[in-house]
Amino acid sequence: MKKQWHYANGDETAGPISESELLERLERGEITKDVLVWTEGMNQWESIASIKELSRQPVKNIKSEHDLAKNGAIKKKELNISLIIVVIIGILVVVLGVRYLNSKVVPKDDLSFAKETFERLANGDLSASYDIDWENFRSMGLNIGKRYRSLPDGKERTSFRKGFVEEFSNSFKSNGAKTDQFIDWYIADNRDPSKIVIASMFPNGVFTITVSKENEKRKIVRMEIEQLQGE
Repeated sequence: MKKQWHYANGDETAGPISESELLERLERGEITKDVLVWTEGMNQWESIASIKELSRQPVKNIKSEHDLAKNGAIKKKELNISLIIVVIIGILVVVLGVRYLNSKVVPKDDLSFAKETFERLANGDLSASYDIDWENFRSMGLNIGKRYRSLPDGKERTSFRKGFVEEFSNSFKSNGAKTDQFIDWYIADNRDPSKIVIASMFPNGVFTITVSKENEKRKIVRMEIEQLQGE
């Protein structure tokens, strides 16, 4: 299975993406070799320049038709009319095909989003960090967002996110917890459409996840546990 990469560019993170897509973004100037990247098997985030398999591998040269024309790759000044028609038809087919596929994509509902993000966190999957609103995040009574906002730069914030996911997963597993113990997921509170509270029963109480839907983008803003009486 080919490696999937994550990268952190300032406060922004992206991934997982393939190695070829990562190199293409580097070629387009969207990122530099100083950007930190991580893939499964690495102990920590490292810059592209420090990773031999990325820094030595030739990057696909992506050029527009205009660039090729300037470099002499396209020498003819006029394109054949039939070629233009073929190109236009091809573009239309692609555009219509993408629209058709998008119309068939069913977005995740809030409950599925919360449940799947929690399970990825519990399993130590770093991709879960992209579904958390770190600026405003609270977990188990702790104001994680306040600590996150105090960090001075993107590198430390990236390390903080990675560390939180790992610590959450390690604590979850060391306490003998399993994701299949969290059952009967349901919507506990949807009075505020911008913040939906999802809940699940587990042996010792009720676990709640608050999903923010500001700007039509789902993010986890809170996770709490309410112990059952007598526990």
